[in-house]
Amino acid sequence: MNNKDDLDKTNTEFKKCDVFFQALGSSFVKLFMTDKPYEISDFQNHISDWECNEYLELY
Repeated sequence: MNNKDDLDKTNTEFKKCDVFFQALGSSFVKLFMTDKPYEISDFQNHISDWECNEYLELY
């Protein structure tokens, strides 16, 4: 499983958890979940320092 799969699964489980809705309120949870796909996309498109150091030296 890759990081995106892990994040997607976590988001799916988060949406099902009544505890979060009760503790944080449905407005917050809905807003939080609206932002998550964009955050995941940014994460997947980010090039880490390690990747830069590792691969840029090769080329």
